[in-house]
Amino acid sequence: MPYTSPADVDPPGNQRTAPAPRFRRARVLVPALLVAFWLAWTAWGGQTFANLSNVVSNDQATFLPAEAESTQALELQEEFSNGDAVPAVIIASLEDGELSEEDLTAAQDLAEDAGEIPGVSDVLPPQPSEDGEALQMTALLENEEDDDAALEELRELVSATFDDGTWQAHVAGPAAYSADLAEAFSGVDGLLLLVAVLVVLIILVAVYRSALLPFLVLLSSMGALCAAITVTYLMAQAE
Repeated sequence: MPYTSPADVDPPGNQRTAPAPRFRRARVLVPALLVAFWLAWTAWGGQTFANLSNVVSNDQATFLPAEAESTQALELQEEFSNGDAVPAVIIASLEDGELSEEDLTAAQDLAEDAGEIPGVSDVLPPQPSEDGEALQMTALLENEEDDDAALEELRELVSATFDDGTWQAHVAGPAAYSADLAEAFSGVDGLLLLVAVLVVLIILVAVYRSALLPFLVLLSSMGALCAAITVTYLMAQAE
């Protein structure tokens, strides 16, 4: 006769009863609602990544007290700046010889055509160098979302004007530097994030020796990151 533990025998008069249907539904419904809420928050937080830069400020004065001399100096410096315009400097030099009146006239026509480009607020007139072998113009680009298009159109105009083989022309300055820098590093953030996720995934697979658990860990980490980004975005927007 097999051995039966006293714990396996119900006391006389007692019967084991199954959980109530309402309790069973609650045990399934509550975790499902929590998972759905967490996934929805993660999806919402993921969309705020692109908007976070619109509500935060990396200005040096932000990290200093309002009464600090550096903060006051930065506020006074803004009064001497030309709004939010970003300068694009056009440099053109002759391969051989000095500038002629026709060259200066062509440069002046270029300045007038550049001023008609959407996104260009003003163009300073051409300024020849002391040796007469080069000239400089400055186009002020509006600091808006379409400033990249204005810079590209300005570069095409400069290239079309000085394309006879006797000139070397380039568009430089803060506007061109920012555009070239953004193009050089475009996609780097996504690549670094992908590499980091792959490395962490390999480590988790080696540690947990499971095919499902590492993905659950990564999913919970991404959810926590999106939730933190959402809270940061709302707090910055409220200020």
